[in-house]
Amino acid sequence: MEDIAKTAREPILEIKSNSAQTDYEQPIGYKRLFELGYGFGVGDNVVSRIKLNIINGFQINPFFSVGFGTGLRYWNTRKTLLIPLFLDLRYNLLDKNVSPYVALGTGYSMNITDRTGGISGSFMLNPTVGATVRRSSKSSMNIGLGYDLLSLRDPIYHAISFNLGLSF
Repeated sequence: MEDIAKTAREPILEIKSNSAQTDYEQPIGYKRLFELGYGFGVGDNVVSRIKLNIINGFQINPFFSVGFGTGLRYWNTRKTLLIPLFLDLRYNLLDKNVSPYVALGTGYSMNITDRTGGISGSFMLNPTVGATVRRSSKSSMNIGLGYDLLSLRDPIYHAISFNLGLSF
């Protein structure tokens, strides 16, 4: 004891792994996405529309998800209601709280107000670019700008759409 002049604790060094470099960790697994939007008709057959998407999907990794979607499309000028069934593919470019994303929806849209007495349908395609903003570890908001293509019988309808969504 006579040889010890002083006792002190040394600071403990904290080692951080590479996985702590991201702002959040995207949960892997089932996710739901609700989107509302408006499509401004463009081209020869100008028909604007109100959109609702309901997507059930699976987050495969922090960047990529795949899902199945349905919803409604209402064309006020034509008093037409469509129900889409589509595959939804989404890719976040960054694993951060705010990330740009690209998405592609493709499938079939049924016109349930067909005046010929039946239900008609058409091919649909909807590529979108936007941003995802994480609100918590389980929810995020999306804002996107997309292109809607829909071919009902002979005419093809084009629109530029603006979408707002909530994922959880």
